[in-house]
Amino acid sequence: MQALESYKHFADIASKSQELNKKNPNNPLNRLSDQLFLRVLSLLDSQGTELSKVKLVCRDWNRVVTDSILEKRLLVIYLRNVASLLKVEIYSAQIDSLSKLAKTIEQEINNQTWSTNSIKMLEAKEKTITILSDVHEADLNKMSFPAKIIPPGFRTVLKQAAKIYHRFHIAQNHQVENLTFEREGKWNGPYQFVILCDPQLGFFDKDRTWHLEVKRLEFAIDMINKMKPKFVLTCGDMTNARPFESQFLPQVRDLKLVMRKIDPNIPMLFVCGNHDVGNAPSNQDIKTYLKHYGDDLYQFWVGGVKYTVFNSCRISKSEDAPKQIKEQNKWLADVIPFTEAEEPKHQATFCHHPWFFESPAEKDGYFTIKKEHRLDLIDAIATYKVKNCDSGHSHRNANAEYQGTDFVTVSDLGRPLGKDPYGFLVVDVEKDRMKCKYLNVEEQLPHDYKNPKVTV
Repeated sequence: MQALESYKHFADIASKSQELNKKNPNNPLNRLSDQLFLRVLSLLDSQGTELSKVKLVCRDWNRVVTDSILEKRLLVIYLRNVASLLKVEIYSAQIDSLSKLAKTIEQEINNQTWSTNSIKMLEAKEKTITILSDVHEADLNKMSFPAKIIPPGFRTVLKQAAKIYHRFHIAQNHQVENLTFEREGKWNGPYQFVILCDPQLGFFDKDRTWHLEVKRLEFAIDMINKMKPKFVLTCGDMTNARPFESQFLPQVRDLKLVMRKIDPNIPMLFVCGNHDVGNAPSNQDIKTYLKHYGDDLYQFWVGGVKYTVFNSCRISKSEDAPKQIKEQNKWLADVIPFTEAEEPKHQATFCHHPWFFESPAEKDGYFTIKKEHRLDLIDAIATYKVKNCDSGHSHRNANAEYQGTDFVTVSDLGRPLGKDPYGFLVVDVEKDRMKCKYLNVEEQLPHDYKNPKVTV
């Protein structure tokens, strides 16, 4: 009974503060009210008191003490606590989103517009997971809260967010967890993988909306999940907006919401595109990319085949470009060669910009890797039996062969610019070859997913 009497005492004070808050939403007692709820929960927790018994004692305060309101108050406190721990500057967007979500929920509580069912709580949970899924999993793992300030249904939020973060950041320290030579260095028979290029959310409607790209991507993902490829690689330009543009973060968020629908047993890998960092990326632009998608330079193995991902966007006129190019070339020189012990069945590379369309000697153009850098790398490609060099960027399909290597340019999964339809590349990895087939998704799309009439 002592706990119940204490509860009634705190409830009475908190109720009065609630009345004051109605008249003045900025009243500092609002914080006091939060603290009182924590105290109440602490008492309940220590005494093992059931909330139903408390309701009987506090009939006159039923509106404030009901399960739903108490749970929502807890959620507001929880969100603010999480936001307060994300003090690092790179998390300013997450802090802002959590704070806005907490404020919205608080306003709905005060206005009594939050229904007593759990639908809004589930929505809040999903929003919180989405906001936190771009926070480094190591930072999330450092967060721990007393049980009394974690609302029911939210105990696994940080773990789920960390899991999603990991899916989009499996490329770390220039390699991919579980896709190493030690685990995947042996040939185990034929398999498939899928290359998606330029989903570029926002391209159709010039960043005003991107619902069409989302629907088309969802349709393609459903097809991919049925195919069960060994991995899915997105070859750059995940969004249309660049890091310094206002729609960049909303587009990244929505892209990840869709890409999360890829079967969790299928690894997702990413290649840096010019829309992901800009046409002349600074070191900071590349750091932003690493924050959202993991390493831009990495190598991985699947079924005895060695794959290398590099960042063609580093080859630019940026002030930081000379150092970026030097770092990349040194890394490529180290990883393209292989030892006798690890001799792969095939090698393949992925980058965003096509090496060339017809010949290594062709003139420079907007879409291709600059000639001077192309020629520097191409001899190493031929020497070490690289079978395929795959890329995107041009929103068109193209194929060329040079000294036994196939240079494959893949049209896009967003908005095609040429005659090629919307689709993705399926690569059949066989013992003696890597066979590429472009899958036309356009002809299978529902009518309202088709290309609208748009202008560049």
